[in-house]
Amino acid sequence: MAIGALCVALVGLLVWAYHERASESVRVAVLPFHADAASAELATTITESLAHRLADLPRFTVLPSTVTADYGTSRDSAHAIARALGVRYLVVGRVDRTPTAAAPDRITINARLIDTHDSPPVSGNIVSTLSTDLCPGVAVIAVDIAGHFARAPRGELWGPHGATGCAAPQLLEEHLDPGA
Repeated sequence: MAIGALCVALVGLLVWAYHERASESVRVAVLPFHADAASAELATTITESLAHRLADLPRFTVLPSTVTADYGTSRDSAHAIARALGVRYLVVGRVDRTPTAAAPDRITINARLIDTHDSPPVSGNIVSTLSTDLCPGVAVIAVDIAGHFARAPRGELWGPHGATGCAAPQLLEEHLDPGA
């Protein structure tokens, strides 16, 4: 009987936590993504595109890039940056050109959502796409971040009328960040 009551209590707690996260107003800062000199312009494009996509999601507030620009090279901790910006969540990332014989314009985007109040504080994913088709690569990151907050199943966000504004992705590769 006690085990049954414990199970019911745990299920109730999980439902409550899911509801709380789904109704939470998210204030996030997308910090400038890092890249080598050859990919710097591409990293800027991806950073701005991701910030715009997240800002289009319900109950997401994204700080403008003019506010976050100085933190791209900061050596401060995530907690210190979040406190200075007045946010709980940071999105950080890296863009690298990773050409192969079959895909000479292949890029890899490594993005991480940092929750500065939770432990463990990081969740992330790595997406490989073509530099000529950034929309699905950036959109899948935005969708995964939205999924962290239980906003909507992935399928509801794709398409011209969905939050992503692009067709469902045809990515070269996608996986969770093993360092997260």
